Amino acid sequence: MSNLLTPPFDDVFHHFISTPLDTLLAEHQTVNPEAKILALFHRCVAEVPAYRRFLEARGVNVAEITSFRHFGNYR
Repeated sequence: MSNLLTPPFDDVFHHFISTPLDTLLAEHQTVNPEAKILALFHRCVAEVPAYRRFLEARGVNVAEITSFRHFGNYR
C-alpha cells in the first residue's frame, strides 16, 4: 500500500510521545472523521483490487461517492 496519506511510523510515534496530551486531543477535535473515511474508502478502492472487484460486483459506482452521505445510497 502507498504511504502517501500516512507519514512514516517513526514520525508518528515521535509526535505522539513528544506532544502534550492536550495538544494531541485538540488536534483530533479538528479532524473531520467523515472526510477521513471518504479518503480511506478511495484509497482502498485504488490500492486493493479485491475490494474494487467486490464493489463492482455489487453495482457500486465509486465515482458517485464524493461525500460521506453518498455511502447511504449503497446499503
